[in-house]
Amino acid sequence: MKKKLLSILKKMPLFFRNPIIRNNLRLDESKIENVIFKVADNKEELEQAYKLVHDVYLNEDYTDDNSVGLRIKLINALPNTTTFIGKIGNQVIITMTLFEDSNLKLPMDELYNDELNQLRNQGRKIMEVGGLASHPDHRKNNQMLPTALVKIMLTYSMKYLKIDDQVIMVNPKHVWVYESLFLFEKIGMVKYYQNVKNNPAVPLKLDLRTCSEKAKKIYQHKPFKKNLYYFLFQMNGSFIKLPKVKRPLYIWTPEMLSYFFEYKTNLFQLADKRILAYIKEKHLMQKEFSSLRDIA
Repeated sequence: MKKKLLSILKKMPLFFRNPIIRNNLRLDESKIENVIFKVADNKEELEQAYKLVHDVYLNEDYTDDNSVGLRIKLINALPNTTTFIGKIGNQVIITMTLFEDSNLKLPMDELYNDELNQLRNQGRKIMEVGGLASHPDHRKNNQMLPTALVKIMLTYSMKYLKIDDQVIMVNPKHVWVYESLFLFEKIGMVKYYQNVKNNPAVPLKLDLRTCSEKAKKIYQHKPFKKNLYYFLFQMNGSFIKLPKVKRPLYIWTPEMLSYFFEYKTNLFQLADKRILAYIKEKHLMQKEFSSLRDIA
């Protein structure tokens, strides 16, 4: 879609804008034929993903440079925080992370605690989407990369983690993608987020209990290359690699935790002892749960 047309569409009411944007969707699997989408489950994949986010955010003026060249937070150390990647061979070219809700709260809580607490108070299990970054050499004119990444994230969220809502903070200039194509809904007003150098953010939510049916109503009668419902929720693409057993994948070893949170960064050293104890307890519980399920 040409930039000038897109800038005009962004200003239009949703009821007029959405059909035009959805009609311009092109789902061409040939553009990802060499890409494998998976959960980052080893040190090398995670390090490439954290570096890619740092480099892209630095280029977009969302962050300052740091000594290790990685964008990583304490919340990344939680066992169910999950980083998804698309890779060609051994090179990670796109990534996105799903942050686990816990006593540490979510990054969004800094701006939108009231909005998130409304969901929590309804007994809904939420996780936050963040850390989206793609390599500039593979980004241009390839909407399939982020779309396939959304597919694996949705599949994992619904079938492996069994969460109710995904929440996300988005720069206002990108809100149209999430609203018009992926059916996210606004849950708050524009605010300015200090953690990305005071760039503006809009909070969005995707109800995973209903999103499949909503997508079906909108996309099911569209031709194959415009049918986002089929692509996201029905198609079993060979480019998606997930474990056969549908439970949270526990990837962490003590060595990996030490490498990222003690050697590469000093996040564990700076953290409150009670928080470190809490993180350790969460890992012990998840590791024990995974072991018991293996036995069963």
